[in-house]
Amino acid sequence: FPDNAIFEGLNMVYDKESDNPQTMHGNTQLGSTAMGGTVTGLFDHNSGDKLLAAATDGKIYQYDGSDWVAESGARATGNSRVASARWSGTMFYGATTTANLSILANDDPDAPDVPVKFDGSDATTLGGSPPAAGKFPLAWQGKCWLFQADTAFGSADENAEEWSTGAVNIQIYRGYDGNITGAATFGNNLFIFKRSSIFRIAPTDSFSTLSIVKNVSTKVGCVSHQTIQEDENGLWFESEHGLQRIRQSSGSTGFTIDNMSRWVKPIFDGQNRAVQNTSFAIYNFDRNEYFFEFATGSKPTPSRGLIANMATDNRSTRW
Repeated sequence: FPDNAIFEGLNMVYDKESDNPQTMHGNTQLGSTAMGGTVTGLFDHNSGDKLLAAATDGKIYQYDGSDWVAESGARATGNSRVASARWSGTMFYGATTTANLSILANDDPDAPDVPVKFDGSDATTLGGSPPAAGKFPLAWQGKCWLFQADTAFGSADENAEEWSTGAVNIQIYRGYDGNITGAATFGNNLFIFKRSSIFRIAPTDSFSTLSIVKNVSTKVGCVSHQTIQEDENGLWFESEHGLQRIRQSSGSTGFTIDNMSRWVKPIFDGQNRAVQNTSFAIYNFDRNEYFFEFATGSKPTPSRGLIANMATDNRSTRW
């Protein structure tokens, strides 16, 4: 490339595997002690106070500023050891213990663990009778939300430790398109994904009627909660057909869905579709890039990556 022309390059393909970060430029290793298994979740506790990680040895670890150490508490060990299980989490207040909590849950395909809470010192079981197999925790409209089977569960207002009094549960199209596969907040709405469909709930004073659940799509859904990321213009996710983005529109539904990956479909088609649920993504706001990792061939975990760059105005996505 001529000087200063690299930014104009379109759809360049790096044909090496991406599962060995030591061969890539610009990586930084945190700590020198290896955890006891592959990392399956990484979380910021209380806006930078601590960094938490879950691993396939069933343990939860904490980065103490210099190295990784095993966390304390009854749920710091003995959690899922299934390689395909992925953890997700959110911060929310627990009125029972008067503490800001990290609420963590995994999507073990065989038997998800009961959600975990971390109060800054110990990892213990989330109390207050939450859904026993709840997953995909997030915060929206003053409640902590968990999702189990085809139902969305909301905690009591401003209390992630109370799931009975003042709590809600909403069944999402019972018997249609299986169980919930992901969830996210976007445009002040709660988006709920199944494998081939998408629903949303707008802000409301009452969760007592199913009419608050609006259908966004009956053709496209999400296969991996871990791929849902918000960029400057919409909400990215992986569907059975490729990478999609929800964006706000002036149409009757208020949102529309774009196919973002048609130009890299030949690469995407090499995916191991039996383990699409292990795909994950992050979004880099500084570079306006969506990083997507997925398994190929017969590999059980992500081994190839795609980067979508949207940094240039009024131009199509560059891969």
